[in-house]
Amino acid sequence: VTFRDPATGIERRLFPAFGSSAVDIVQVIMPAGSSSGDLVPHLTRFEYYLLVEQGVLRVTMGDETYDLEEGDAFYFVADVSHRFDNIGPGEVRYVGVGHGHR
Repeated sequence: VTFRDPATGIERRLFPAFGSSAVDIVQVIMPAGSSSGDLVPHLTRFEYYLLVEQGVLRVTMGDETYDLEEGDAFYFVADVSHRFDNIGPGEVRYVGVGHGHR
């Protein structure tokens, strides 16, 4: 299933969870200059892994900022406010795998 945010142009392709698994897989395409905006913390523990396939992605977790480039991987627990910004000149593509405790 693919969703495209008309305001930002960000496209998210969601892959269904396998069986009763609490694992979510998403491929994200962010146009140049786009941002997820501030995302609220998850109420339950939600671990997230991402791999940047293309571009330069800025990940902000609370007060900490990380700039990731093609081939970089990142892990975080989404228990603080967070956001994703495309800070490079072109498109950003990344794959994310999230594991929640439901």
